[in-house]
Order: sequence, then C-alpha cells, then structure tokens
Amino acid sequence: MYSNINLRMKKFRFVTLGPFVVLVVLFIFTALISSNFLSVENLTNIMRQASINAALAVGLTFVILTGGIDLSVGAVIAISGIIAAKFSMLPPIVSIVAPFGAGIIAGLLNGVMVSKMKIAPFIATLSTMLGVRGVAYLLVETSSVSVERTSDAFMYIAKGDILGIPFPSIIIILLFLVAGFILKYTAFGRNIYSVGGNEEAANMMGVNCDRVKIGAYVVCGVCASLSGLILTARLGTALPGAGVGYELKAISTVVLGGIYLTGGRGSILGAFWATLTMGLITNMFNMAGNLSTWLENLLMGLLLLVIVLVQSPELKEMVKKEKKSLKASPSLK
Repeated sequence: MYSNINLRMKKFRFVTLGPFVVLVVLFIFTALISSNFLSVENLTNIMRQASINAALAVGLTFVILTGGIDLSVGAVIAISGIIAAKFSMLPPIVSIVAPFGAGIIAGLLNGVMVSKMKIAPFIATLSTMLGVRGVAYLLVETSSVSVERTSDAFMYIAKGDILGIPFPSIIIILLFLVAGFILKYTAFGRNIYSVGGNEEAANMMGVNCDRVKIGAYVVCGVCASLSGLILTARLGTALPGAGVGYELKAISTVVLGGIYLTGGRGSILGAFWATLTMGLITNMFNMAGNLSTWLENLLMGLLLLVIVLVQSPELKEMVKKEKKSLKASPSLK
C-alpha cells in the first residue's frame, strides 16, 4: 500500500516539477554556450516574446482541464488584432476593450457547440477556427491594418515597461496568479477539475457541467484576444493571417506543463514553467542563427513525447480504476 502511495507521489512530483527542471537545465545550458544570453536586453526580449504564447496557455489550461480542446485561438488572435487596429484611432479604452468581444463570442460559440450540441471539441473548435479566420479576411480590404501611431497607450501594452520589467510580462504574471486563484480557491475552478476528471460523477454531484464548459471556453477566448492585443501592439499592424499555428504551440505548452489532455489533472504552475521553457527554446535557436527552425520543433516534440510517456502508465491505471468503480457502483447497474 505504502509503496503504491510513494510511487504515485513520485509521478506527481515529476509531472509537476518536470517543466521546472527542464527550464533550469535549458537555462544553464544556453547560458554556457552563449555569452549574450544573460544580457538584460536578451532576457527582456524573452519575456516579451513568451507573453503571447503564455496568455494562450492560460486559456487552454482551463479548456484542457475540462477534457476539451480549442483550435480556434489562433484565428481569434487575428480577428482581435484587426478590431484593435481598426479602433486604434478612438480612445484607448475602446481599442483595448473592443477586441475582447470577439474572444467572448468565439468562446460562447465553442462552449455551446461542445456542451449543448454535443459536438466533439476538435470538430467544434475547428469549424470556429475556419469561420473566424474567414471573417478576419473579410474585415480587411488590404493585406493588413496599421495601428495609428498616435495611440501611445495602445502600443504601451507590448512595448512599455515598469521599473525595467516589460509590461506584457506584468500582465501575464497577473494573469497566471488570477488563473491559479480561480482554479484552486473558487467553485468554478474546482468544478473544472471535476468535469475533466469524471463528468458523469460531477453531474451526479449537482455540477452544471454545461455551464462549466462554456465558462472554460469563454476564458480561453478572452485569453486569445489578449494575445491578439499584445501581438498587434508589438508589430504595429494587424494581419488576417496572424496566429496561424499558435494554437498548436500553446497546446504543446500546456501538455509540457504536465496537464493531462484527458482532463482533470494538472497545475497552472506547470503551465507557467512550460511557457518560459518554450520561450527559452525559441530564443536559444534565434541566438544560434544558423540552426533550422525544424530542429526547434524537433526538440519541442521530444520534450512532449517524454511527458506523454510519463503520463501514459498513470492514465491506464486511472481508466482501470474507473471501470472497476463503475462495475462496483449499484446505482449505475
């Protein structure tokens, strides 16, 4: 009995602390091979670059913990950026707040299709991705929309800093803290774990699973809109093709952070470490210069493979236990 408990604790610690260990190892390795890595300018650049993927990772953490997936976040980035750029000549509050409407609508649409219409999350969010991307192209008469240069407050979102700390990084740290508080200390957060762990049991306990799923997708849409704002403010222009492939990198980040794709297991802290790890890998290859971007994808893929291999035995054990509990439950016979 005690040996089983110890084994589970070791697995839990590996999955939780694994992303942090990988981050530390990569940090030390990169610092040793590059003399410019520890410069303030480079570290600041890493923090700014990682902020876009970080916001997506927070949103996808909520969705994946429910056992779902969201492929539409890249398209939401594009349409949010276009809305922000088109409204950039208006007061900053308008250009900053308006794009979140797109994220909320996309999240509601995904949540309703998954929970109420019982469409598989992959198919539901894929259709939203295609539809939103199409709307983004329809909104743009030219290939891009430039942000008004007079909109200093809007540009500050990506290029500003407070006491030397990039403003996007401050936003992301606050976002992770709020997400961590919600998941650990609120009924909504606990219900997300319940729905992802065992939706049938959550229903029996009186949890409104449909409402929880819709809420998770709305949170994901809002986080995607935030990524769109940061990206547009950083580039100074919005593109209908922006965000292509970002959803895959964000999903990889969440999985690397030890969050189970089957739902119900994982920590927002792991996603935070994984976000920094992904940013560090990208920066490492950028500094190398002569290395192919395909090698970057290969390294990320290998890291994901290790995490999935670690998770697989525990997942099989969980499935066996669920089957036994279902057979033993008189109410379900």
